[in-house]
Amino acid sequence: MDGTAGAQETTSLSSDDVDKLVGTDFVVTAESVQFAGEKCDKPTFKQSRHNTTNFFWREFKFDPRSMRLPDPVTEIAIDCLAPSPISFVYVRDKRNIVFFWRGFFLDAKRENGKEDKPRATPSRP
Repeated sequence: MDGTAGAQETTSLSSDDVDKLVGTDFVVTAESVQFAGEKCDKPTFKQSRHNTTNFFWREFKFDPRSMRLPDPVTEIAIDCLAPSPISFVYVRDKRNIVFFWRGFFLDAKRENGKEDKPRATPSRP
């Protein structure tokens, strides 16, 4: 994780708790998605595209400008075998994503040479 891109008004964690996760790997494979000790087993992925501003206001009551996402934005919904807080990924570009976890939108950047391990860090709007 590289940083916090934003957060919903009510979250289960504080910004300080999330800031401590800087440098934590966000790992996506065909068998699982993992972040911060949590694992989504046997994920299925569904891709869709949305008008960025309208979508984020409607779904999250959140202004997405600080996340530097393209318009339209590609959303990848993640469905897990058991319920998981790892639920959505938004594609910024080929090397950068924003993922939604426990009420926070977190930045992740693909590390050089590591095709399936973006590193996530919070960034301030």
